[in-house]
Formats: sequence, structure tokens, C-alpha cells
Amino acid sequence: MENAIKQCSEWRKKNPDFKIAVNFSPVQLNHIGIVDKILNMLKEYNLPGNALKVEVTESAQLEDENTYTTIFTRLKDAGVCISIDDFGTG
Repeated sequence: MENAIKQCSEWRKKNPDFKIAVNFSPVQLNHIGIVDKILNMLKEYNLPGNALKVEVTESAQLEDENTYTTIFTRLKDAGVCISIDDFGTG
């Protein structure tokens, strides 16, 4: 994740509207403090939330709805885009 955010910061120097998508597994999203880590990295590399798209598989939402709803709400409130990856395959 940090490599992607760092690279996005570099590419935005040439294309200020550049955005990057990062796939997250349910295991990664369940790490304690993951939202804070993501938001801190965006801040560290001086990126707005909308420079990042978090992609999760459709099955991730089904595993623990309350946890993911909280995570997705915090990310969305920071401007991060949430995308469902592999929709329809699970």
C-alpha cells in the first residue's frame, strides 16, 4: 500500500488528477488501525483522499458487515473511493 501511495504522489507531480487503486483482502482490512494507517499515509505523501481507490472483493462485505461498514464509512468520509472488485464472482 505504501509503495502505491508513494508512486501515486510521484505521478501526480506530472498529472495532478492521477488516482491509484489498491486491492485489499479481507485479512488486510481486518488489521487493527488499517484506516488510520491509510489516512496517515495519504497525509504523509500529501495526497487527498480522492487520489486513492480501495478495491475489495464482493465477499469481503459479506463476512463482517458491521466492521466493513465502519471501515468504508471512515474511508468515504475522507474522500477515498471504495470499489467492489470481482463483482458477481462470489
